[in-house]
Amino acid sequence: MATLNNVEEDLVTKHVSQWIDLNEQIKNYQTQITELKSGLKIVESEIIRSMKDNQLTNFELAGGKELKLKVVESKKSLTPKWFKNELIKCNSPNNSKEQVLALVKELYTKIDNRPSKKTEKLQYIE
Repeated sequence: MATLNNVEEDLVTKHVSQWIDLNEQIKNYQTQITELKSGLKIVESEIIRSMKDNQLTNFELAGGKELKLKVVESKKSLTPKWFKNELIKCNSPNNSKEQVLALVKELYTKIDNRPSKKTEKLQYIE
């Protein structure tokens, strides 16, 4: 293992110390961000509740800005394992061309009709 001279050793020590300080600062900011996001989520749910109770879809703010209630629908994700299992059914050597086409159509139906959930979010429009 190579040895460091005094100047290099001081420089490395200084850099390691700076790295540790910066790393600690990042951890502290990440904690603060987590706390801020948690607070934001609480306030957001209260605003959404209030908007729904008063049948409002948006709040018009000063300067032409707007806070809008947005409903986002998302479907359940499909995993590679699920696809593989479904495609294996289509790839059986005993299947005729018609059976494979029917299985593929069934697969399309399963994909199109998978469960979905609606999420309400606030959108800030500047």
